Amino acid sequence: MPADALTYEYLSKELDSLFAGGVVSKITMPYRDEIILAIRNGGQTGSLLLSASPACPRAHVTERKFVNPVTAPAFLMHLRKHIGSAKVISVDTVPYERVLRLKLRSRNELGDEEDKILYAEIMGKYSNIILVNGDGKISDCIRKITPDISSKRQLLPGLSYLPAPPQTEKKDISHPDFIARQLMNFPGGRIAPFIIKFLCGLSPVTVNECVYRAIGRESSDRLTEEQSGKIVAAIAGFYDFSDARPCVMISDGNAVDFCVRPYMTVGNGFEELPSLSQAMERYYDALDRKNRYQAQAHAVEAAVKAAIKKTEKRLDEFTSSAERAADYADDSLYGELITANIYRIGKNAAQFDAENYYTGETVRIPLDPALSPQANAQRYYKRASKKKKTVAQARERITEALADAEYLKSVLTEVENGEDPAEIDGIRAELASAGFIRARNDGKKAKPTASSPITFTIGGFTVRTGKNNLQNDALTRASKPDDIWLHTQKIHGSHTLISSGGREVPPEVIRRAAQVCAYFSAARNSENVPVDYTKAKHVSKPSGARPGMVVYTDQKTVYVKPSAPDA
Repeated sequence: MPADALTYEYLSKELDSLFAGGVVSKITMPYRDEIILAIRNGGQTGSLLLSASPACPRAHVTERKFVNPVTAPAFLMHLRKHIGSAKVISVDTVPYERVLRLKLRSRNELGDEEDKILYAEIMGKYSNIILVNGDGKISDCIRKITPDISSKRQLLPGLSYLPAPPQTEKKDISHPDFIARQLMNFPGGRIAPFIIKFLCGLSPVTVNECVYRAIGRESSDRLTEEQSGKIVAAIAGFYDFSDARPCVMISDGNAVDFCVRPYMTVGNGFEELPSLSQAMERYYDALDRKNRYQAQAHAVEAAVKAAIKKTEKRLDEFTSSAERAADYADDSLYGELITANIYRIGKNAAQFDAENYYTGETVRIPLDPALSPQANAQRYYKRASKKKKTVAQARERITEALADAEYLKSVLTEVENGEDPAEIDGIRAELASAGFIRARNDGKKAKPTASSPITFTIGGFTVRTGKNNLQNDALTRASKPDDIWLHTQKIHGSHTLISSGGREVPPEVIRRAAQVCAYFSAARNSENVPVDYTKAKHVSKPSGARPGMVVYTDQKTVYVKPSAPDA
């Protein structure tokens, strides 16, 4: 990914032309490692996203709508106090570094103007957002670095802001002669990895593109002086943005990268966009959602798997208990035969052979010599009664455990197929309400509510797909009798509903809806998935059933290949 110093240098020029002279009108912090500055300039307001997320650090203009936490974090309150309503003087970068600088001018409590700089250091797991005062002292930072964390560079309020230590063994493109000399020592093989060892400011992807444009290949046995010169010229030429054409690189229909200009060595096509910010958001949006979802889903997924394991253990225990007590009919028979033959049983007998008058076979019945025949009969009757009760209770518990296991497996499918971080809160609340995990200790009882299902249109028909059990139940309750309800056959997954509006639903609409239904199921990666469909009037929810559990009749089945709604 070419999110390198070159990319951010171009981005800074784009942001400077957009925001310089503007005023910070609002600051929000949707995540603990991400801030959004709403900047009003020339009658228009744009949102600048600055993220220090280790998995997805970035900076760009965003049009995405975020849900902000109820309680404002301390860093957010600090920013609002010190740069709320600040004027943006300029936006630039530290030369040849992935460090964006917003130079701001604000007023203190006395009304005096103060210069400040907001640094966005885009450095992978070391990324940070730092507010620095006019005297070079750190005002605050989104991630504090103490001496315990790093002995080389501390980032704490009150300390002088020091740039990240330079890579002394590397040079940037402002030293072309050094780079050319290093290239003459090229030992052969792939060229870009060799250059990256002594060149800073560019990503391997960008260097590889420069090499390919210069000499028409990415590997070589050796480099001539002419070839070395062409490579150096190509790298220097990348800092000339006169031919800039911001885009996302496409591979098999998916955005796999973003670039200042189309790359010939990445993907198999590209989509040109009006700005680099739009290209970055196009690439990062799904990636960031996925990363944040996985981070939040991990704990819930582990809890669900643990609950499934515990439920399956209970199921084994109940099954074994039922099997051990399954011979209660024999005990009842023994008591009956002892009573019928009591006159034949001698005192202190240890066993007794009696004819089973139901089958005609001879049965040997063990006896307790210390007990009378009557007491032995009563002992068998009591044992039979106890075992019969055990079997009945075990079967009831087995039914409950099976229902719990099915429910938990459906939740696991939801977690595995989810994409939006907001879905996790609903799943967590649902599990807490069902008693499978502890509710969050925030003083409030978990009250799971259904968020909005995925809604799209197929052939003029509105189709909705639930992403969790609460949404599935809500779809069932809101359905009309003649709507078409779909679910994967004997496979955990989402409920899908086609709103018929009283019309006949064409087979092609049902098939396409079935593809989406299969996509949001445990069979997402299968090829030929059976999907049942029936009218909603044939779908019902049994009393006391777990969320998402229904029964249905009069169904038909269609076999489809799973496909996403936007495919």
